[in-house]
Amino acid sequence: MLYFAADLTWVARVPICVKSPGVIIKHHLAALVYLWGPIIWPNHSWFMGVIISVEVNTWFLIARRVLYKRREIIPQFAMDMVSVGFYVSWIIVRIIVFPLILYIMLVMAYERITTTKSWMHGELPFIPLHGFFCLLNLKWSHDLFKPIIKRWLCKNNDSKYSISKGL
Repeated sequence: MLYFAADLTWVARVPICVKSPGVIIKHHLAALVYLWGPIIWPNHSWFMGVIISVEVNTWFLIARRVLYKRREIIPQFAMDMVSVGFYVSWIIVRIIVFPLILYIMLVMAYERITTTKSWMHGELPFIPLHGFFCLLNLKWSHDLFKPIIKRWLCKNNDSKYSISKGL
């Protein structure tokens, strides 16, 4: 939580350090609320490690940006390794793990509601918040991979797999 608070302060004070400071600030505020869940409900504490694993991807993102700015003096293999780490961690954590955690949360909530016959459980607000993070990951994945896929499909304009230029 200290990391998010420090990073939130940094982004708020030096907004040029990121591409979209408004989105990052909102994301960090939501993350600070979200991270209280495993602390308040220790039986859900295992979520904390899984959820924080997304920061590995963030570190690869930052490393990628730093290396790219210094690409004249950085060996290509180092840039390639960071890039591979970035994309692999993105796919594993943001596209596979986060939706899986949402599914697990929904199953746990369903079991708790059917067992107690009550919708009044403190953990429930964390489910839409996690859903929000899944939607953000979906949007960011679209933004990240759309140009890459478009480039792959348009390499051979004569190919039946090229992207249509209109309706």
